[in-house]
Amino acid sequence: MKTLFADDVLQYLYRSGMFQQLEEEEQVAFLDDFVDDEQFMKAVAVAVDFQHQLGKIEAAVPEIGEFSTEHHSVIQDYVQADGNIAYFPFGEKVDLAAPLVVALHTSEALKAYDVQVKGLLLPLLELCAEQKRDLAVLLNGEEFVFPHGQIKRVLIRKMRNISLGENYPLTALLVQAECIFARSIVKEDAELLFITAEAVQLSTLQVQCLKNRSIELSVIALDTEAFEQGETTGFDKAYFPNSGLANRL
Repeated sequence: MKTLFADDVLQYLYRSGMFQQLEEEEQVAFLDDFVDDEQFMKAVAVAVDFQHQLGKIEAAVPEIGEFSTEHHSVIQDYVQADGNIAYFPFGEKVDLAAPLVVALHTSEALKAYDVQVKGLLLPLLELCAEQKRDLAVLLNGEEFVFPHGQIKRVLIRKMRNISLGENYPLTALLVQAECIFARSIVKEDAELLFITAEAVQLSTLQVQCLKNRSIELSVIALDTEAFEQGETTGFDKAYFPNSGLANRL
């Protein structure tokens, strides 16, 4: 992993949509908190190292297509009227795709990849910023939502101290994810992405329930060998960043 310095982190952030979305005061506060932070520098270094490989995730998260009648109806929901004048509130956030839900499959095995996991979230934030969709990160019963991929200072601070070693029930993660998708006004392009260091065992019923709701299943497997020891037929796509592979299952 390349060693980065404060100037490298600044360059990375100022080139990113996730950072540019923030108001100037928020940007300044974020830099005060993190630009010289060793742990955040390591996360950015991971993001830079894997940017090329993780660029393939862009194919996993469906791109926003041409303007459609479905998108028109969503935007229409936000239009407000004042007498004979219809207007769109300035600065109103409109989602053009369902959230990308990232479920961290916590375990003792994943704990060994702590820095890498947190670094991998940064390209996903940037992807959601580009695609105008929310990113929701789930772990251990908690939910971290980044509206349109904005790199929120408070959430990043909370996530830096999370423990990835707790064995949280997979079923509970699925329930959390389904609740988020149910809350979303937009249902198109929904995707549930697991990050794991071991096999993710989903039952046929669990997979079918997600498919019935048009939710695509993907996984980033940090330990390729451990992941392939389990049943992988439920996933549409699998990514193996530590072996440089991106496979469609």
